[in-house]
Amino acid sequence: MKTSVNHLISSLKKLLNKSFYVYSSVRLNHSFKKDYGLTYQELCELTNELEHLTGQEIAEPSLRSIDTVGDLINAFRSAPLPLQATAVSVPLR
Repeated sequence: MKTSVNHLISSLKKLLNKSFYVYSSVRLNHSFKKDYGLTYQELCELTNELEHLTGQEIAEPSLRSIDTVGDLINAFRSAPLPLQATAVSVPLR
């Protein structure tokens, strides 16, 4: 199941507060650079944290085209679902 937009925005807001001391509102049209003052390196760190939280991974080329919160949300919404671990029963001998 894909991560919901509301969950992504909520997680993003918490990460911006915790890691980058950004306490302003988080809107889809806000620019990470212009509105939040994040560098590309900081955007990479933020994206890595979101990847860890969601279990999804976005491609590096997608990351280069991200400017706004909406761009990042769309990248996660179009990312492949994480592989689900499956339990395998192996008899012990």
